[in-house]
Amino acid sequence: MKPNLYRHTLTLLGAALVLVGTLVTVVLVPLADATSGEQPARVRLAMASPDDAKDGNKPNGQKHAGDPLKAKDAAPLAQPEVLCERVQFAEEVIATGDPSIGYNCELVSEKNKSTTRGYSLSSVTVPQAGWKVHSLAIYTISYQPEKWLKLRRARLNVFAKKGDLPAADADPQGGREVEVTVRRIKEGVYEVRASDLKLDLKPGEYWIGLTPISSDTVGWGSHLLVHARDARFDDVGWSPGREKGRMDGGGKWTPVFPDRVDQHLSVRIEGWYVRRGQLLDWPAEKAKDAKLLHLRFGTFDPVTDPPKVPKELSAPADGTLWIVQYRETVDEKVRGRLTQAGATLLRYLPDDAYVVRLAPDAAEAVRRLPGVRWVGPYHPAYRLDPNVFPEPEPISQSSSILTMRSQFRERRRDGWRYVLVHLFGRDEATKKAAAQAVRDGGGEVVFESPKGYYLAANVPLDKLAAVAKCDAVSAIERRFGAFEHQPPGKGGNGLPVPAKGEKGEKVLITLAQIRELCGADAVKKGGGYEGLGVRVAFWDWGVREDHVDLLARPLTVVGTGRSASAIHGTEVASILCGEGRGDPRARGLMPAGGLLFAVDNFNHVSEDRYGLVDRFVRDHRAVLLSSSSSNWGGWENVKHYDGYALLLDDLVLEYDLLMCEAIGNQTTGSGIGQCGSWSKNALLVGGVHPRGSLRREEHRPILGRGPAADGRVKPDLVHFASDVFCANASSPKGYGEFGGTSCATPLVAGHCGLMMEMWADGAFGNLPLGRTVFDRKPHAATAKALMINSAYRYPIDGEKPFFTRFNQGWGMPDVGRLYDSRKKLFVVDQELALRDRQGVEYRLHVPENEPELRATMVYTDPLGTTAAAKALVNDLDLIVIAPDGKRYFGNHGLLEGKVSREGGAPDRINNVENVFLEKPAAGVWRVLVAAHRIAWDQHRGTTAWDQDFALVVAGVVGSGGGDGVPLSVGGATAVIRVSVRRRRAGWTRGRWRSSLDDDHQVARLYLRARLH
Repeated sequence: MKPNLYRHTLTLLGAALVLVGTLVTVVLVPLADATSGEQPARVRLAMASPDDAKDGNKPNGQKHAGDPLKAKDAAPLAQPEVLCERVQFAEEVIATGDPSIGYNCELVSEKNKSTTRGYSLSSVTVPQAGWKVHSLAIYTISYQPEKWLKLRRARLNVFAKKGDLPAADADPQGGREVEVTVRRIKEGVYEVRASDLKLDLKPGEYWIGLTPISSDTVGWGSHLLVHARDARFDDVGWSPGREKGRMDGGGKWTPVFPDRVDQHLSVRIEGWYVRRGQLLDWPAEKAKDAKLLHLRFGTFDPVTDPPKVPKELSAPADGTLWIVQYRETVDEKVRGRLTQAGATLLRYLPDDAYVVRLAPDAAEAVRRLPGVRWVGPYHPAYRLDPNVFPEPEPISQSSSILTMRSQFRERRRDGWRYVLVHLFGRDEATKKAAAQAVRDGGGEVVFESPKGYYLAANVPLDKLAAVAKCDAVSAIERRFGAFEHQPPGKGGNGLPVPAKGEKGEKVLITLAQIRELCGADAVKKGGGYEGLGVRVAFWDWGVREDHVDLLARPLTVVGTGRSASAIHGTEVASILCGEGRGDPRARGLMPAGGLLFAVDNFNHVSEDRYGLVDRFVRDHRAVLLSSSSSNWGGWENVKHYDGYALLLDDLVLEYDLLMCEAIGNQTTGSGIGQCGSWSKNALLVGGVHPRGSLRREEHRPILGRGPAADGRVKPDLVHFASDVFCANASSPKGYGEFGGTSCATPLVAGHCGLMMEMWADGAFGNLPLGRTVFDRKPHAATAKALMINSAYRYPIDGEKPFFTRFNQGWGMPDVGRLYDSRKKLFVVDQELALRDRQGVEYRLHVPENEPELRATMVYTDPLGTTAAAKALVNDLDLIVIAPDGKRYFGNHGLLEGKVSREGGAPDRINNVENVFLEKPAAGVWRVLVAAHRIAWDQHRGTTAWDQDFALVVAGVVGSGGGDGVPLSVGGATAVIRVSVRRRRAGWTRGRWRSSLDDDHQVARLYLRARLH
């Protein structure tokens, strides 16, 4: 393109934007350079607004006609979403008020017009690509309630963060005055809300506050404090004078109760997330004439082939639990009709069915609802794990001391079953009903989870049916009993023969060699990354704290008690954070990191891990967890999605914590594991035998083989599980070999920790927010996606491959590869939640001669039930479309090879989907994530049922693969990206500015151009 034509084109673009006043997606197609033979330059403006998805505002100015993957855009959300919510009030705070309140009120005396002021600001983090704020609310306690309800004015303040406190010249008295409404939301608590704010916030960190303007006529109130997990900085307050017992400083900004861990000002912000991609309506698939119910009891068509259920395991005539199956994919319309008919949704069952609570006389009305295919009782037979009926077989047990406390209360009795009773809810009433059913049947409750959806019980075999008939019970399964230590892998049982050195001794792979192989040394050299600020949690037998490699990284012990045995735990700690002082060959992956450790069998409340994980995250700010000895037993007996897998999934959902979990040391058979092996949301780790070599072609699979019973790809990642040299507990300077997935798991977790440090440093073009790695960490699904996307994948094609997709998962971590791809990476860190029939499209540019395009989509799936034979609840699809229109569905072709195949069908069983392509064509690729089914609400920040996701695409260019430079025109905001081709190769970075005066409106275009 000739320079003058290019400049005139941009000038016309700027003028058009001023005249239009509202930015839409625009494409300019100037004349091509006739001598170059290149395609014309393309300039695309991406609207940065919550309501940009209007018909006709499509990329390239085209409508999505005649293409099912180009459906009509969705209308903007009618109601604002919850962007930030901190309203977890403690009853004792409301009852006592002081000191758990912050003074926050502008008091105006009507008599002498004098004022006293105290202002409080909440810390908030605005993610990519920004917020459009509609309303802001704070929550107060008032000693003059009737007057307080008359409050009508407040002052809005927003200050960008540039340090630990607002700048001295950040004057809260100059804030914008807004109208507010006050309402009582519960006894003693009043919401003060300002609406229709029209406040646009770009990505970054802010202090934001709403200060009531009060007087004698409306009383006064104080801002309530709450517990909050997502705060990035301590909240702050300001007062011109000294307020005894509250804020001090005589007009200076000060932290609000900095000594109170995770105590922050209550706040609720509503509005819309600004999207980077184009939101689309997504067409529903044509309904199938025949559908199956996938239960562990059996897979069957309830209409044409209903199974026979024993009378003693049939639902009672007056039972209130029903299964409702639909012909079409379940959606909001389906749920609304069910609710209106009096049904309460309890759990999703595949395919397209719900367990509901429904009065028997209302069942017929539900049968007549549009789209209902079948309605039938949720029989007790459907809830019982088939494993509870046979006589217990001898279960392989280790000598682990990590025995559940409930084990000490077990009495082995003939004709009894030791079970986990899973519940529909975790509230006290539900647990009380289930416990009473156990006792009424002559059984005993051994353990009741304080926070989980289950209780452990011993029940006479002939009374199991009675317990299963309780309407609080969703499923009952066998309890295997102990948290088993996974012993290191040993020779024999089909394992490869250990490699021998020149003198015949076993050849060990050192941690130093692993650091070189998987990129830890590369990222240290490239960015100085060695785990600084990363806090990794683990539980084990014990740790030799006086080991020379751990002296500089003292343990933070969580919980009470220490085990006498330091075997196993010392090796895990060494791999994660050992310094290698006694032997540099044993230098761990994060020698600058921090270790959180627990032996939890001493704490009855922490038996099910909820208590420990809560403390790891809330009190100690762990960014990931490495779990090598946390299974509930079941050695080589678990072939299904069990209760511990469900618990792991729930922990990831509740705490957004990346959990690296050992899949187990099974050496034979596929799909055979132990408790927890088939979790959806945790990162499951399998084992590889190095055979004394760093050459990948010498490696062999060794431990942990999928697929899961429903076909899901497991493990997720693998690492060395034999002959690894690291520190041990034999002496303060002891070293030796370690193995098993107990070894592979901290190896994977250590590399995850390095990724966390890189993310916190902004290495991937992301915006690092907050003061600590914990503050800045990616969401758990994003962390998992980053590790999977960059992993080294062993070949699985050829005549006799050693590896399959189901014994290596998605490969071995390679943080060096991740670091090298950082400038060609596009990441969506759960910034958008999809509802029914929605999709989002990202258009990303692949440069010339790019060796590989890798797209990975991961989402944290809602909980299902252990009674189902399929674990997946919500179903998102990944679709990648080449410039020539070829389409690649997530995981298609990757179960048999390293490279994705064109066409195929969407994956309907995995919540991890990949598209891997070699030598992709240069040009604009379309990457889509679409919601096939939203059966349950996962994204809790909105009132709608929706599902968020993580997306990582490697091999694309342009400031994080899709970013651009802000452009402002007449109050609107947009992003502009430019790609210009010329004959001569090379990079040019520049800035061009054009000012156009039209009715005092100025358009400024800032361009970042790539010339090649």
